[in-house]
Amino acid sequence: NTVFAMSRALGTPSGGDPFSGGGGGGGAILLIGGHKATVTSSTFIGNSSREYFGPSPSRGHNALVGGPAELTVTNSIVVDQPGYSLSTKSGGEIDVRNSLVEGGMDGIDVTDGRPMFVRLPSAGADEAWATDDDDLGDLSLMSLSLGVDLGNPDLLPADELDLDLDGDTDEALPLDLLGVERIQRGRLDLGAYESPYSVDAEPTATRPGRVVSQAYPHPAASAITLALSLPRAQHVEVEVLNPL
Repeated sequence: NTVFAMSRALGTPSGGDPFSGGGGGGGAILLIGGHKATVTSSTFIGNSSREYFGPSPSRGHNALVGGPAELTVTNSIVVDQPGYSLSTKSGGEIDVRNSLVEGGMDGIDVTDGRPMFVRLPSAGADEAWATDDDDLGDLSLMSLSLGVDLGNPDLLPADELDLDLDGDTDEALPLDLLGVERIQRGRLDLGAYESPYSVDAEPTATRPGRVVSQAYPHPAASAITLALSLPRAQHVEVEVLNPL
């Protein structure tokens, strides 16, 4: 349950080597040596690197893995320039499983397509990040996204931190990044968030509908907007939560 967004690896590696000098490869993740890492139920978007490989475009915008390191990515969404998003060098290995990768790549059950986020991140009118008008977007999925219900529950890690405070640390990860129930009707979405359109969106006679959405531009701004859409006129209750 992680979002890797709008990060940039700076510096020009000496001799074109991303692991020497100032670095430059791996906008979100740079994995080297004999280390192994697994990233699951996460979203990669807007990361970049300034690595130089002669006439080739920069590689490893989202992740660069150098041998003998190994990176496994599961139940995740990866958005970036096709072919230069998840890269390896010097024998590094990347194993992508049951994920949506825009532009596609080799892996097990890898889907090629656009994720159809509810709202993309934006730097705002000033076109500069880290300012008050930044909009971090809503990276949950629209109802027609290829990533909805495409997650594999068997690839979820154990709830070692007991996120739902039920005392069971052996169960599969029960919540997404917003604290929404992760497995619904036996399925889960790809990426860091469950789609708000798959969470009891339609009310019944005995149970109200429930839609979870993010505030934007972001909670630390001087003013925020909460988006709410209703299929018909009805009474609603808006609950604002501070997860911190």
